[in-house]
Amino acid sequence: MKHRKLLVYLLISLIIFNTCACSKKAPEKEKQLNLYLDVKDKYSMNLIKFFIDEYKKDNPKIKVNLSNALGGGNLLEDISKGTEADIIFTSRNSLIELSQKGLISDMGSYYEKNKFSDKYFKIMTEYGRVGDKYFGIGLVPYTVEILYNTAALRNLSLNPPNNIMDVKAVLAKLKASSIRVPLILTEDIDRYGGAASILANNIINSQKLENSYGSSKDNYKEVKEMQTFFNSINTLVKSGIVDKNTFELGDETSINSLNKGNIPMLITISYYNNRFETANIGLLEDYSFSNNLKPNIPIIVNSVLSVATNSKNGEETADFIKTVFGDDMQKRLVQKGFISGDKKANENAIGLNKSSVNQISNSNENSILFLYNMPYRLSNEVVVRINNILMGKYTGKEWQEAVESGQ
Repeated sequence: MKHRKLLVYLLISLIIFNTCACSKKAPEKEKQLNLYLDVKDKYSMNLIKFFIDEYKKDNPKIKVNLSNALGGGNLLEDISKGTEADIIFTSRNSLIELSQKGLISDMGSYYEKNKFSDKYFKIMTEYGRVGDKYFGIGLVPYTVEILYNTAALRNLSLNPPNNIMDVKAVLAKLKASSIRVPLILTEDIDRYGGAASILANNIINSQKLENSYGSSKDNYKEVKEMQTFFNSINTLVKSGIVDKNTFELGDETSINSLNKGNIPMLITISYYNNRFETANIGLLEDYSFSNNLKPNIPIIVNSVLSVATNSKNGEETADFIKTVFGDDMQKRLVQKGFISGDKKANENAIGLNKSSVNQISNSNENSILFLYNMPYRLSNEVVVRINNILMGKYTGKEWQEAVESGQ
């Protein structure tokens, strides 16, 4: 009898224990999002920081972890680990390589769900396209702009340029007067490569360069337009339009100099549009090198958002993408004076921004800065050859030499 009572007591205790244990909820797992920053340019870092800070304000319960390659890390090695990233901010050069190695996902579903192709300018999606798939979307576009001070030009007995052909005439006269043109571009672009992109993007087929990415030397040498591009630079040098002293590295003081009329011309990016006093400042809008061809104005998108193939936080990743490229966030970006890749967000653009938006709306795949469609080592060799030609060291075999050294 005693044993029976003891058994009943144990059974009741066990039931009560199990009931209590089941009623206790397991602690909720903390939501996280891992962002990997493979961006070295201060302009893009500032804007990425803006997006992350705004996202954190809207999502205080999500822990955002940041990793980057600035401390000597290796992008390919880090992403291969599978622990570093859900979302990667990187360049187009690296995006192509990551896609070829299978380290980033096809973002077709994100494109469809967020209507990227409808909402965003073509250049933004082109920066994320490799072949016939989309592995990323551009974050913010910067047009490469030729700006001038009308009063300063007239003081030099020069008329403001109406088109790119007029710019060539202005450059020739500035060269004859030993007046240099400052360039303020993103930090990943050499001043010679940046200035040359205005010419290159109207000669070189973007798709051909992309298709050759990482291929054999022989395949690269078949991109004949590259030598045509080098030949065109040499023609400008021989015609007395440009040389090694035509361009110099500018900084933010160059903006003040143009505003004050201390310099006549400046090549920069639309990031600075809101810093110019438009009374005497003109912006070149006609980049046509031929009456028969639509011009391709170089547009820099040096930060592209992509998703790691081994992303561990799918829900948070999707939410971040939706937030960053959502209407509200893009409006906030425009309110800060920047140009968005979102068509609707820029509808009320004024001043220089309005001109830049018009240029972006007419962009296509050939507006991708040509250096972004080749590996870093090869692009560096191309810039070396541009510099050599400007110094009078033309060989006629620049593309072949660049491929041999850069592959």
